Amino acid sequence: MLDSYPITLAAQARGNGAIRLTLPRSAMLVGVQKDIQAVSGATGGQNIDINQNGAALLTGITPQAAAAGGYDSWKSKHLGGEHEAVELAKDAPILIDVNTNNNVTITGTLTLYLLWGEL
Repeated sequence: MLDSYPITLAAQARGNGAIRLTLPRSAMLVGVQKDIQAVSGATGGQNIDINQNGAALLTGITPQAAAAGGYDSWKSKHLGGEHEAVELAKDAPILIDVNTNNNVTITGTLTLYLLWGEL
C-alpha cells in the first residue's frame, strides 16, 4: 500500500539530522516530493540528504526556489521514475539533513512516499 508522509519545513535552518523519525515497520521509499514555498537568504547550494543508521540513502536532493515553481521530485521505478526503491528498516533512525548556506532557511513540505513491507 502506497502511503505519504508529509514533513513540514518551517523556516528550517541548516542542520545534520534536523529532522529525525523512525518507522513502526519496514518500508520501501519510492518517492520524495519537495514543495518549497520560500528560501530566505542567499540562494544556491541548498540540498537535502536522507540517511539511515549513519548511511546515506539519498543525497543532494535540491529544493527549487519558489520562483522556479518550487516543486521537484525523486521517483523510483514504482512511480514511473528511473531510480531503484530504497529500503527503510523498522525502528532504525532516519535522519534528514538540511544543507544550506549560513543564515538561509527553507519553508515548505517534504513528502516521503512509502510502500509498507519489503518488496
